[in-house]
Amino acid sequence: MWLHECITKETPHLLCVHDKKHDFSFEMFGEAPVQAFGEIGGREFFFRARHAEWSCEVSDAAGELPSDGRAGSDGFIRNGKYSNASYMPLRAALKIIDYCMVEYFESSTNNSALDMS
Repeated sequence: MWLHECITKETPHLLCVHDKKHDFSFEMFGEAPVQAFGEIGGREFFFRARHAEWSCEVSDAAGELPSDGRAGSDGFIRNGKYSNASYMPLRAALKIIDYCMVEYFESSTNNSALDMS
């Protein structure tokens, strides 16, 4: 868990994160839904929390997000439940993203993403 250390801007409605070490940056904002957009190692990153669910994903080598349904995708996606996710506090969303990205780095075939030291 490290993303809380990489916050570059925080307001009640916006959270910006930039982690130079892992080439990861994103902006998170909103209500109904809560969303984050960014890039990790040259791949698109997307997080969305709406209704009672959230999803966190990283695009595949072709630039497609796994939720787009492309067969054979090497992208990364995790989904979960969260009561009233549309109004999830940004810090709660950051914890979910952090957890997912630890798993992404551990499972990634991208060697640059594997360096968590």
